[in-house]
Order: sequence, then structure tokens, then C-alpha cells
Amino acid sequence: MSLLVPKVSTLGGGVETVHIIPLEEEIDRAVRVFEASGGFKANRVYLLAWTLPRVEIDELVSLADYPRAVTERLEAQGIEVRLVHTNIFDLLDIISKVSSIVRDETGKGNTVYVNMSAGGPFVSVGTAIAAMVQDARLYYVRCQRYTHTREEKIAHGNAIVTEPQVHFLENFRVMLPDERGMKVLVELYRRGDLRTSDLLGFLHAEGIEGFEEDPSMLERGEKISLLMRLNKGITGKLEAAGYIRKLKRGRENLYSITESGKYAACVSGMLGDFSANPFQ
Repeated sequence: MSLLVPKVSTLGGGVETVHIIPLEEEIDRAVRVFEASGGFKANRVYLLAWTLPRVEIDELVSLADYPRAVTERLEAQGIEVRLVHTNIFDLLDIISKVSSIVRDETGKGNTVYVNMSAGGPFVSVGTAIAAMVQDARLYYVRCQRYTHTREEKIAHGNAIVTEPQVHFLENFRVMLPDERGMKVLVELYRRGDLRTSDLLGFLHAEGIEGFEEDPSMLERGEKISLLMRLNKGITGKLEAAGYIRKLKRGRENLYSITESGKYAACVSGMLGDFSANPFQ
């Protein structure tokens, strides 16, 4: 773990520098690291926020206002801001959105940083899991004190940051299934239960190595060999790891994803389920 105080060094690498900030009721923790002298530089910031329309409920109104305030201050620094609608009460949605953005941006050769301090504890957990698995540069912004009045909260969010103190967290290695296994988990997450024939058809359509031949055109002996390859190389490993369940249904097996498998699918970054647009 490293600590930078009070100045944050300018960070580079990659084609562009991108920050991801899951946001709840914070302003300073999202923006002060860019405004401080010698602070972060970024080409682009993704704000992951609960973007509900304004309604006559105080807390929902304040949640709608925070992304707007953060966007205005980041844009004043010359940073492009993209707002991504995120259900901050759904851990899998948080994990999926962060993972998908990191995977997309790093795939373009960009350097990605993830701020885990601008959301509540629940959001921070999902943010940290996704950033570590995707090997983004995860950081936490400490505050000088918490806000006490409504006026302070409107101006700063839950916390006041004057001189940013930034902790970088070391990523730990998480062993996930190989590419073939992850594709199967993502497909199960999207579609629900899959029969053996559905799964073989999917693997063939994806051009997965070892499944290039159309399973519907194979002789019985060839089909048996294919099923053995499926079990030994993919589904057996996923079942042993607790990511999927297999039930016998007539002549076929029925595969379904477990809760643990859902987490693995979401953290893969392969769902590609985020759409980002400038905040209006």
C-alpha cells in the first residue's frame, strides 16, 4: 500500500488515462484529486451513478444532484465525463459495470484507475472486487473530516477533502476460469438454464477450439467424444469450482449458473452491459 500526501503525482502510461468513479453522496472525494496542485490528470472519467429523475423525495433529489455537481467540476478541469446508469443497490450490477469498462478501456491500451471512496460501503466492496480482478489501479481518497450541516453536504458531499491523501491498494490475484469457461458462464448468466445441445451449439457458434464442427452433423461416436471434451475441458471444471450446477433432464443435461458463478460472470468484464453518455 502506498500513500501520497498532500500532493498526488501525475500518472501516465497507456494511450489515454481513464478514471472510473462509482458515485453516491460524495463530491470532494471524486473531484479534489484532479483539482489539487500536482493532482491526477485524466482524459476521461466514467461516473457510475443512480440516475433517477428528480422526484419530491429529499434523498433521491440529492442523489440526482451529486453527478451533476461532480460533472461540472471535472469538466472545468478539461476532463470528458461519461455517466453510466448503475443500480448502486445491486452488487452484481456494480461489479459488472466497473469490470466491463476496465476491460474495454484496457483493451484499447489505456491506463485505468478506479476510485473506491466516492460511494458507500456497499458500492466500495463491488468496486474493489472488480478493479482487483481486472487489474486496474485501485485507490482510496481519505478525507479531512465529515460534513455536519446540510450546506456542507451540498457543497462537499459526505466528506470534506482539502489536501487529498490517496492510498493505492495492491491487487491480489484471483483465479478465474479460462476464456472458454468464462464465455460459458456469461452465456448462462444471460440466458439462464442451457441444455447440453444448446451449450454445444453456442460453443460451435463462438468458434471455440475443439468445438469447430457442427454438433448436429456428427455421428454418434463423434458426438460422444465431443461430450467428453465438453465435460473434461469446460463444464466439469466449472461444476467442481461451484460455478454451475448440472441436472439430468431426459437424454440431456441441464446446466444452470450458481450465485458464485454469477459473480464470476459479472467480474469477467465480458458482459459489455454499460452505455456511457455525457451527462446532460
